[in-house]
Amino acid sequence: MRIGFPFSYLLLLIAAGAACDSKPAPAANDWRVLIASDAPEGVQIAARDLREYLGQMGQNVADPDTLDTRCEEGVGKVVFVGNGLRGPEVIAEDVDDPTQTYRIQEQFCGDGRVVFLSGGGLLGRQYAAYEWLHSLGVRFFHPEEEFVPAAPGWAVAPYREQHTPDFRYRSVTLHLTHPLELGDAFRNGDERYLEDARRYIDWQVKNLASVGQNGFGEGEFRNYGVMRGFPRQGGFRLYGSQQGDSSILDPDDPRPDTEQILEAIEAQMEVPEDERPDIFGFNFDPSEFTEIDDETVVRQMTFIANTFAERYPDVLLNTTNHGTHGEPTENYGVRYYDLPKFAPENLGVRVHTLMFYDLFRPAPVYGNENFHNLREFIEEEAPRRDIWYYPEAAWWLTFDIAIPLYLPITIEARDRDIQGLRHLLDQNLTGHRTFGSGHEWGYWQNEYCSLRMSADVDYRWTDCVADITAPMGDAGEEVADVIADAVALQDRDLFDAELLAYLVGTDPETETAASVGVVFHPLPPAPEAMLRWDEAQLRDFEQDIAPRLETVGRDYRSLTERLNAIASNVPESSRNFFEEIRDGLETFAIRAEHQRLVYGSMVTLRRSLLSGDAALRTQAEEELAAAETSTEEAIAVVARRESGYRYQPLSRSIGGGVDGTEDENWTIYRYRYLNRTHHGYFYTRIDQLAREALDGSSA
Repeated sequence: MRIGFPFSYLLLLIAAGAACDSKPAPAANDWRVLIASDAPEGVQIAARDLREYLGQMGQNVADPDTLDTRCEEGVGKVVFVGNGLRGPEVIAEDVDDPTQTYRIQEQFCGDGRVVFLSGGGLLGRQYAAYEWLHSLGVRFFHPEEEFVPAAPGWAVAPYREQHTPDFRYRSVTLHLTHPLELGDAFRNGDERYLEDARRYIDWQVKNLASVGQNGFGEGEFRNYGVMRGFPRQGGFRLYGSQQGDSSILDPDDPRPDTEQILEAIEAQMEVPEDERPDIFGFNFDPSEFTEIDDETVVRQMTFIANTFAERYPDVLLNTTNHGTHGEPTENYGVRYYDLPKFAPENLGVRVHTLMFYDLFRPAPVYGNENFHNLREFIEEEAPRRDIWYYPEAAWWLTFDIAIPLYLPITIEARDRDIQGLRHLLDQNLTGHRTFGSGHEWGYWQNEYCSLRMSADVDYRWTDCVADITAPMGDAGEEVADVIADAVALQDRDLFDAELLAYLVGTDPETETAASVGVVFHPLPPAPEAMLRWDEAQLRDFEQDIAPRLETVGRDYRSLTERLNAIASNVPESSRNFFEEIRDGLETFAIRAEHQRLVYGSMVTLRRSLLSGDAALRTQAEEELAAAETSTEEAIAVVARRESGYRYQPLSRSIGGGVDGTEDENWTIYRYRYLNRTHHGYFYTRIDQLAREALDGSSA
């Protein structure tokens, strides 16, 4: 919780600062940043950043002649307290994790001011700097595109804040088994993009993450994240090689499984102490939909937990409870991913929900109706073992960002979960980790907001939307209202599996998986299958699905028009953020319109075949042609948005060619994650299938 300083502290400031003026004072324009020469390197970086941001906001920043921290007329000072530099004494507050607690204390004296930045540990000292900048209007939005105002938004009274982040472990994943832009640096070590990787780690620190990438490349960057304050991480998979991952258990190895596991643990843990992981995670599933004998898995988890308890008791050990539905296992009689509840209590669990869904509303994905069972798992296990909540920001393969669908409902869902779980923060709910899979089309918002909401549970999704839209000047309030209205529409529409099936994407791999019972999310009918529909199925589409798709399209067109009406009021400095939201809402409208037309053409064609009415066939051809025109419109909006993508060159996000077979990267995929977005794959494929069905029906 954020707290103000005690009144007694304020009295001490007044008594001690005879030169200080108690009236609101204008800020000085000349600034000095005071930091001890032996301050940790991470704090030195924060100080350099602070100087740079003040300069970008029109302030004159000069090297200090002295480390005198007293308030002076006409001068602004920022003091990084520590390593011999002292600030005013503070009455201590009882906090669970003082290493992450930060304090910001301002004093005024005429037109001078001094800002004391302090923290209980390495991360806390850096957070103080970035949160003070945040109070001035700087926003650390996208790792490659921040917002820095032309002038600081000075406080009119001394700004004071002390805060200990509510979730101790706050992180976002960089899921590099997916072909994301940053994999070029983090996985391939491509020297051309190492600065992108550095900025990504910096972005995490600036937004109050406490767990992140250890580092990248070689040399000075190898431990960059650790240097900035992140704990070292290690881990392995017991089984399987999903998406190219490797496992440590070899069925052809004659040694017992425990011997193989111990060897793998020692390979990472029996190293010099300054290289040993602080957090160690493992997975026990062959894949998201396959299982191992439950007694075997519990025995192996117990062995791992006991090994760490005996040999590495200070290491945080955890595994993942994945959101896949499953029938009760043979021996323990629970869902496979719930098996960690039978392991020793030093084994923590990351509870992983999927896509934009939350713990409270419907969730028709991965065989589920909802994720209530995961909420119950958290409630049951938080009193006795460490729990991290681990939701998704994007899924990408045939969903969300790949369509693309702009989904601010994700921000609201993360807030809904945090509020629903916050009562467990007094127990063992310590972590919030957001699964990320790409930062364009507004998907950076999901990670940005999740980091800030998990640091301060009183900061709500509407506060984050206000943060995002505030730089848009006179247009900001209306943009925030539009986003709120989009969230309300998505709450209305997207939890209905039948409607959702017509908005998401489908491909041969997803359809093949569904045919053998592996259902990632609701899928639409195949055009060829629709030509065998009966009267009830036709009537359901005509009377239920088509009108609702029409409503969705109309509603999102209205939101887009509202943004177009205020576009001229948006400052150039925030135009790309504005256009990203506008383009995302427009493609949502196009998606609904296209799907109504392309699937509607198959319904009309089926009626033509049933009745022999040639006029209906002509109508089906016209509807399909209109759908193909809609596809062209969607691709045009995507092309427009690509000019605002942040990672360059563009091939890093769209590479792979028209067929998605041409990109050489570190993953099992031959195309980058926005390749299908670029080519309109989830439009053109269904258009082609519908065209083939129509042409084939005339044979």
